[in-house]
Amino acid sequence: MRVASHDWPGRPLVRQTGRRQVATTPAPLTLIDPFEVPVCSDGLFVAAWTRACEALSAAGVLLEAMLFRSVTADAKFRFVEVARISSADAWQRALASGAYSEPLTSFGGHPGLYEVVRVEGVHKRESDAVVITPFEVAAGEDAAFLSTWEAGHEAIARVAGHRGSRLYRSAGLHADFRFVAIARWDTAQAYWHAARQPEFSEAPTSGSYRGHPALYGLQRR
Repeated sequence: MRVASHDWPGRPLVRQTGRRQVATTPAPLTLIDPFEVPVCSDGLFVAAWTRACEALSAAGVLLEAMLFRSVTADAKFRFVEVARISSADAWQRALASGAYSEPLTSFGGHPGLYEVVRVEGVHKRESDAVVITPFEVAAGEDAAFLSTWEAGHEAIARVAGHRGSRLYRSAGLHADFRFVAIARWDTAQAYWHAARQPEFSEAPTSGSYRGHPALYGLQRR
């Protein structure tokens, strides 16, 4: 298995609109899987995740993967996997076989296949501070959510320490989270400092849509 360390899976072809970019052609599908892992089970989870990834890699399903762990113990999703999948069909076959799900049954995963719909800022440099936010968005509300998210990130993008964001939308209707935002920051301290600034706290990044933001560090490369 090739594990990415310098860029995010799912790089789309994009059209530049100011600092923000809009995806114009389909990107490779990205697996995003937030996990509910008790603090006492970190070692068991990482071992199970490694076995699942090795099985998918051997089957030619998993091309690259990153595993993030939350900085704080109170995050709803203490681990999040972000990976590149060879195809949707291959992923469905892996799910049916149990190669991925069986080792991870005890850890409350929420897997979904996603495509990049918004790109903002610079993404080529590695960062140890990543904010991942799964959003609960009802069917038929994509346009309204995107408008709210874009308005908020026009403000957040100007905050010192913010490196860039990507917004992913599920490629199917069965994902628990319709959208997932992943933002990079220079450092964890830069993010915590920014979170106290008015332009950050007042930005309408999610509006009435429930999000589950948390700060993460890269656990496995």
